Amino acid sequence: MAQWIRNEKIEEGYDSLHHFRPTIYKEMPSERAVNKIKIEYNGKTVFLTEYLNKGLTDRVEVSSNKEQSNFNKVYGAELYVNTLLR
Repeated sequence: MAQWIRNEKIEEGYDSLHHFRPTIYKEMPSERAVNKIKIEYNGKTVFLTEYLNKGLTDRVEVSSNKEQSNFNKVYGAELYVNTLLR
């Protein structure tokens, strides 16, 4: 059974890149070639799922209660997450 573990290293990197520090959780244990991240800020929650192909990002899904969006790069997905949470 998977559980969400808070990851402060990812939070620090997110803050240095976006100047914005939400609470970030990573699902453990993770599936092979899939990274699932839960991002929370001000009572809002967004899920970011990165699918890998040979260790590189293949696609990224961002889902919230309202909608689901697909991206080719993680950075674009993170910018979209920022707009949803702020």
